[in-house]
Amino acid sequence: MDQLFEQKQIASAVRALQRKQLISAFDAFRPDTRPNKRQDEVLRDIGKVRYRYVVAGNQSGKSQLAAREVAWILTDTHPYWKRPPEWGEEPLLILIAGQDLTMMATELWAKKLAPFLDQSEWRPERQGNTLKKVINKKTGDQIIFLSHSDGSEKNRKHMQGYTAHYVWLDEMPTNTSILEELQLRIQSKKGYFIATFTPKFRNDKIRRIVDSSEEPYAKKYRMSKFDNPIFADAFEEEMSRLQGFSEAERRTILYGDWSTGDNAVYHFDYELMTVDQLPNHYNAGWRHVEAVDPALRSKCGYSLWAEDPNDGIWYLVNDEYIQGDATLDPDKLFHLIQKRSENFNIVRRISDSMAFYTSVAAKYGVNYIIPYSKNNRKDELIKGLQTALSTGKIKIGRWCGTFIDEVQSCQFQEDSDKIINSSIYHTLDCAQYFSDNMPKYDPSKAALPWQVMLHKAHQRRLSDESQALKLSKIQKGGRVAKPLKAWGNRGNGRYRIR
Repeated sequence: MDQLFEQKQIASAVRALQRKQLISAFDAFRPDTRPNKRQDEVLRDIGKVRYRYVVAGNQSGKSQLAAREVAWILTDTHPYWKRPPEWGEEPLLILIAGQDLTMMATELWAKKLAPFLDQSEWRPERQGNTLKKVINKKTGDQIIFLSHSDGSEKNRKHMQGYTAHYVWLDEMPTNTSILEELQLRIQSKKGYFIATFTPKFRNDKIRRIVDSSEEPYAKKYRMSKFDNPIFADAFEEEMSRLQGFSEAERRTILYGDWSTGDNAVYHFDYELMTVDQLPNHYNAGWRHVEAVDPALRSKCGYSLWAEDPNDGIWYLVNDEYIQGDATLDPDKLFHLIQKRSENFNIVRRISDSMAFYTSVAAKYGVNYIIPYSKNNRKDELIKGLQTALSTGKIKIGRWCGTFIDEVQSCQFQEDSDKIINSSIYHTLDCAQYFSDNMPKYDPSKAALPWQVMLHKAHQRRLSDESQALKLSKIQKGGRVAKPLKAWGNRGNGRYRIR
């Protein structure tokens, strides 16, 4: 009995020693490891910089860095940080967002984070075979795992429900809105955000956000694969292994340089293809085209294009999403879209071949052009938009961030002509439809000054008539004649009895 008790004491002492060694260890499977110089810089800045971006090469230790910091925070043993008093004793909520939930469960949780924690205290929660969260049974602390693989609006909205103390974004998202949404999760708690990724695809908007980081609010950190002690002497081997890659690809893989977009669907030169503002003589009387990609239960893409009558160049003046839900019937969607276009001289409307939408539009006397055989002409539609951008036939307003984000992040799959997450690029689809059905330039139909003046006068007359009718109804009571709804510049001012 005494011998058994002594053995238990020894085992308990060994476990206590191991836990003590883990407090300083950087890798749980190698207790003698410590952060290298570049990793240590990131760790020291946790209390100084709220948004940290670790842009690094493959296997540089960037994910191990973030996992180790999360473990230190959960055990309140961080070497350079103390729990803020304003957090009180409330349970911590930590969000980890990555590309693939299965990979996160096996690599980030099981291999990098869990070994630093007392597993008897943590209860995993799964949906089917997918790990969704882990909860500390004693403290109530939670780690929630989120996927950002599709970059969809639904995915972004799912993230809105969390108020977190710490957010770790692992791998670069395809959509900038995911990055922005995750950053918002820590604002009310004055928490901490860290992103760790190798920029393997091109997204110039994320690049501008990261590269423009300024202390003390945000900071960018660089780490190469050779900063990891495991690969410190592997330069020649790595260069031999990557012999078939381009120089740009090698620098992305090894050093975390921004990708030049070898798999990009479009060549998009931000400086040449965008404008800070519309021409000074722009007005609502210019010829405008409305192009939409309708949807009910997912976001509907909307874009508005305007033609400069002097040279026939078209400008993207508005792009946005109209979010669909169960209450948004086709009639309501139609009226929401028409409301966005009603003050402009609309000469053409273009829509995806969605019968639920175009049939409703026809009911109201509004006709849409439907792109011909779009599913069989995808390459042609892509080339048409690229030609319009490259030749300067269309220009993009820099305030149209949704389109710019999509055209820059749209990527082909490796060794394939299929587009990654092709169903999420709604404003990009609108631009393809517009380029494919762009009205021909005809100076005789351009908006001349006197036409612009008449168009504005027409809009004012419609507004005055509407106000007069409302006043008449107030004064006389009862049912009154109401003008027909005017679409674009086609209103005729006739009356009908309701």
